[in-house]
Amino acid sequence: MQYELFNWEKQQVSEANAARELDRIKAAFMAVLVSNETDMAIGRYVRMHQEGILLSGDARLDELSVFLESHAAAYLSPDAPLPVFRRHYFAGWVRERLPVVKERLQHGAVDPRLSEVIVELCRETIQDDDLTYRQWFPLRDLVDFVLQLSPGLKGDMTATQRIVEFLYRLNINTTSLYRYAKTTIEEDIEDKEFAYQKVSEVGRMKRYLNFLEHKPGYQFVDGRVSLTLMLSTWLEDLNRVKEKEAQEAGEEGKEDDSGFGLDSQKVITSLTVNELGLLVRLFMETGVFRTRNRKGLARFMAKNVVTLKKEAIDEVSTAHLYGTLYSMTDATLDSVQAILNRMLVRLGKLRLEQRQKKPVAKKAAKPSSKTPGRSKK
Repeated sequence: MQYELFNWEKQQVSEANAARELDRIKAAFMAVLVSNETDMAIGRYVRMHQEGILLSGDARLDELSVFLESHAAAYLSPDAPLPVFRRHYFAGWVRERLPVVKERLQHGAVDPRLSEVIVELCRETIQDDDLTYRQWFPLRDLVDFVLQLSPGLKGDMTATQRIVEFLYRLNINTTSLYRYAKTTIEEDIEDKEFAYQKVSEVGRMKRYLNFLEHKPGYQFVDGRVSLTLMLSTWLEDLNRVKEKEAQEAGEEGKEDDSGFGLDSQKVITSLTVNELGLLVRLFMETGVFRTRNRKGLARFMAKNVVTLKKEAIDEVSTAHLYGTLYSMTDATLDSVQAILNRMLVRLGKLRLEQRQKKPVAKKAAKPSSKTPGRSKK
């Protein structure tokens, strides 16, 4: 692996052969990325060229930045300043889409407070002279996600809930988003009538946050714990307060361990209705659920399974669940794929744990040199 920008730094690349030289460098980059070199060596190679592009300041090298962002994002230094021409491009990209982002948020009936947090995040990026990939990658994903929201989003999760969950996964751990999430969670908890219901709601939110996983490498604010961990820590403190209130009200024995209400006979899940419907269909079509009566199965699942954001005393609409067996969105397909991937990862860990539990087989004793047989009388 060699440094590919010597000719640019020595100003030996003319306009006539610039395109040819850029193609040569991209081919060299790709050769390294698909080589048998270690991740550590590839990372050093990518970051060396990232720094070279930054110091060069030559806008013609924008093509190389795009190439590295597309093919080697995991190896880029997340906190190195971006070249001026990339910062200008990103600011223009956000500025151009901001009016449509506002429109999508409004038409999707997104909580105005959340809309304000997102819009302000975009505005800050446009004005940021020290933008890094740590901020750019999650913001780009967020803008793309909002732009895909359709007016009057259907399903059992509102547009606000979907965006908040996506923000958790992007780990946009800013103070403004933490305050928003904390406020809305507290509103949901205080909306419960009895103290024991508030304790149950706190428990449900803790399990929900533990279920979420942010994208690998995503951390909007460097050096700060994840957004879900900040909220989980706060919920631990709030849980103690609410338990004390329940005890003082003489309600400490009324909550159940499900965190969803008084009925603990149902299966408590973190699935949306659409995700549950798709999983049921997959189980049927792979022969795991051996039944031809789809309506009957939908009726049974609706009665005995609690979905996300529902209380155990609530019941899913059988017609809604049955409809999800035949109608699904790309978002549902993606989320169920993520669930199955987590299952496979967990299965691999269980397999490894099982192997570690097995005792190491003892070496067989060496056979005796004497041939066994009856002794002569």
